[in-house]
Amino acid sequence: MYPLVAAWQSNSQSKANFCRAHQLNIHAFTYWLQKYRIEKQAATSREANTNFIALQVSPSIETGVELCYPNGVRLSITGEASLSYLLSLIQLTV
Repeated sequence: MYPLVAAWQSNSQSKANFCRAHQLNIHAFTYWLQKYRIEKQAATSREANTNFIALQVSPSIETGVELCYPNGVRLSITGEASLSYLLSLIQLTV
């Protein structure tokens, strides 16, 4: 049904004339039109509202790690650090 909704949106026919021409029940078409608009709005909203925070994790010159937080704070860890410790530092930003 979504292809028909898209076809109706791309032409200048009224909803009633479009439904008559395609032998559609106008109430059923209205239902699918509303459903299409809600799904399209939700998809647009998901694209705009990502909950990811960009972190850059790069090894330093020594045997260490430097975490660069989005607010500009840089945390350098020299030597060895466990993966669970690094994960806990990353999760502090969430």
